[in-house]
Amino acid sequence: MDRLFGVTMGEKGVSQLVSVDLEAAVAIRDGKRVEKTLLEVQAA
Repeated sequence: MDRLFGVTMGEKGVSQLVSVDLEAAVAIRDGKRVEKTLLEVQAA
């Protein structure tokens, strides 16, 4: 699975880790339904 990881800072001093499943992102862009649940993504 291809995944992009990053860190955001919405407000000074508060960092948040983020990750994007690139396959799911492409599916969403193309208007397809994404069947993965949050637990399935965390387990991968």
